[in-house]
Amino acid sequence: MNMEKKLSFPLNLLLMDMAGAVLLGLGLAHHFAGLDFLPDFLKFENAGLVMAAAGIALMLPMLLFVIEKARSQREQG
Repeated sequence: MNMEKKLSFPLNLLLMDMAGAVLLGLGLAHHFAGLDFLPDFLKFENAGLVMAAAGIALMLPMLLFVIEKARSQREQG
């Protein structure tokens, strides 16, 4: 018996996750590779780490949603 389970994600979480991944990547590139793309008025010490932290914060809701969805499916099945 092959039961197909459709996994759907809310659009707002997908957009937040994508924006977080971009911010995380740019922040790590700024911190480790010295990629300097920020305008002068946004440059400050440890800007790369702040962008990486903001990216992680934006990606957390999607991770928590996936974990909660997996828990609820495991309890049902």
